[in-house]
Amino acid sequence: MKPIRTIAAAGLLAALAAAPAHAVTDYFELIFGKTSSSTNSPATGASGTVGFKFEDTGTADVAKLSLEILNTTGSPLFGDEATASKLVGFGFDLVSDVSYITDSFSGDGGFDTLAFDVNAGGLSGGSLEVFTGTDGAFTGGGSPTDGLDPTESVTVSFELNYGGTSADNAMALSDLFLAFFQSDDGSQAGALSALRFQEVSGDGFSGASDKLYDPDVNIIPVPAGVLLIGSAFLVAGAVSARARRKAA
Repeated sequence: MKPIRTIAAAGLLAALAAAPAHAVTDYFELIFGKTSSSTNSPATGASGTVGFKFEDTGTADVAKLSLEILNTTGSPLFGDEATASKLVGFGFDLVSDVSYITDSFSGDGGFDTLAFDVNAGGLSGGSLEVFTGTDGAFTGGGSPTDGLDPTESVTVSFELNYGGTSADNAMALSDLFLAFFQSDDGSQAGALSALRFQEVSGDGFSGASDKLYDPDVNIIPVPAGVLLIGSAFLVAGAVSARARRKAA
């Protein structure tokens, strides 16, 4: 009976895998690295990622956005091949008709600041609508002490009102932001997001500062099959139990 159990389980898993990618939610990340643009020439080699996770809150037209910010400097090496840095801030623009819910910010570690319309020094595009990081970091000031070292990460969150958009839930809002960041034209003037680093160092240099913009966008779908995978194993176990009973 083992072949039947294998086929049944495989068939169910295949069906779950074929479920629409947007069946539950989307998680996407902005990748600031060797293919991004830098305010330095060449780039120092500092790098990082920012994950965007949207969740429904139970309140109409309000979603929780969690930003998972990770310093990836040194992996891989590029530009001036930095091996150390302090990631001190992330700034980005909001989709049109989306607004911040007052007092909803939850910081993490040194990333205890949420600011708005920050003049992103070093970017010719001027200000970014939302900034989170160490105090004063994005405008050229601030201490790097509370920044993230390579492999370190933080997760900050806040709530957004999207009542003026076409989205009707957090999943749809995620899609709007995804399309928004994919539309980045790659120029400093049109930059929609940026990471700032301080105390960047590598072979033969130290104490440098860098800002990266024009990131790659990596889509990480979370299909219904992922949440239902336990069901697949339960069904497979049931098939196995029936097989044992018949064999007995």
